[in-house]
Amino acid sequence: MKIAVIGSGYVGLVAGACFADTGNDVACVDIDEKKIENLKNGILPIYEPGLSDLIERNTQSERLKFTTNLKESVENSGWFSRFESCTFCCQRNRATYELSKNHC
Repeated sequence: MKIAVIGSGYVGLVAGACFADTGNDVACVDIDEKKIENLKNGILPIYEPGLSDLIERNTQSERLKFTTNLKESVENSGWFSRFESCTFCCQRNRATYELSKNHC
């Protein structure tokens, strides 16, 4: 399954890593370019036991990636196909509004 997780904070990052570890292709999206660059370099914004291992394993296997490109991530998740795809919005307010305005 292809999954887009919008928001790479505590909820989104942990959820994305867990989804990837179960064999899904996951794109974690965030508007914070510095956060995404740090995640790509293995620098985590939070501490959760075992999370760094999950992220390292799944980025190396290319099941987990980090991006600031919301439109591409949602389109690649198969948002419109309804089958074997999913988009999770782990942000409140703006990202939820933009997703419903532009993609639903």
